[in-house]
Amino acid sequence: AIKAVEPDSIFLNNEIIRVKGDYYYPPFEFINENGEPDGFNVELFKKLAADLDLNYTLELEPWRKVRKELENREIDVLLGLMVSEERSKKVKFGIPHSIMTHGIFTRVDVKIDRIDQLKDKEIIVQESDLMHDYLLKTKLTDKIILANNQHEALTLLAAGKHDAALIGNFQ
Repeated sequence: AIKAVEPDSIFLNNEIIRVKGDYYYPPFEFINENGEPDGFNVELFKKLAADLDLNYTLELEPWRKVRKELENREIDVLLGLMVSEERSKKVKFGIPHSIMTHGIFTRVDVKIDRIDQLKDKEIIVQESDLMHDYLLKTKLTDKIILANNQHEALTLLAAGKHDAALIGNFQ
């Protein structure tokens, strides 16, 4: 999602728009083999910026860092922020382009297949991700294990650590 900005504040003054996204969220945002920002959200923003003749900087960094920067108004646009009611209180969203779903991931020997079965379990989530927000809001468990990205969450789980991961299905 792209944060809506008041037209007279940035667009008309031709200021440089500070854009950031997640460094490891393939295929939407990632650092490619040349060390450059790449992915669907990156290419979509570049096309919009070219069509609108916008000046911008674009960087991909850890999600927890860039999300905090948006909320602290240190950047102007955050690529790929999933829409939620809570987030809409702090951020203006553009038109969504994808439907994202999340799932409960477990090891084969763990029998958890419903959200209510996560109560009081050790749950791995990507820090500052929508599922992290969900666990904080619902208080389903206070045993929240934070990972830097969804790959790390699955790696921890596969290594036999913790009960489940609550992450996006697309990665």
